[in-house]
Amino acid sequence: MLNVSEKESIAVSIAPSAPGLFTLDSTGKGQAAAANQDGSINTAATAARIGSMITLFATGEGQTSPAGIDGKPASDPLPHPVLPVTVTIGGQAANVQYSGGAPGEVAGVTIPTLSGRMSAGSYQKLDCRFKLRLGHFCPTLSV
Repeated sequence: MLNVSEKESIAVSIAPSAPGLFTLDSTGKGQAAAANQDGSINTAATAARIGSMITLFATGEGQTSPAGIDGKPASDPLPHPVLPVTVTIGGQAANVQYSGGAPGEVAGVTIPTLSGRMSAGSYQKLDCRFKLRLGHFCPTLSV
């Protein structure tokens, strides 16, 4: 517990967002927690098909519209980030079709549909990296 009197002040830095992608093993490293368009888990054995959609699960989106209420499950209208959302897959920009809350989810933001309609070259490697950016903030780690 911090022992601070009312006369003292503490400077606290606050970022507009602190995005991160959820991973399969919940460590924030390794395989992204991602679902393919057919609902299967995205892995090397069940990779997304070129031109299909993929669902990523993220958090740290910052302010949403409408503003969120702690502990309240999302409902219509679903919250979406105020900051612009961009994602790269294998170093190439993805076409983000939706970024926002999922019905009934309490915390975090779901980015359920990212278009895979990019050049085939970005999908020829089994180890494609996802990178999420919200506004000007992009974490140094990618999954």
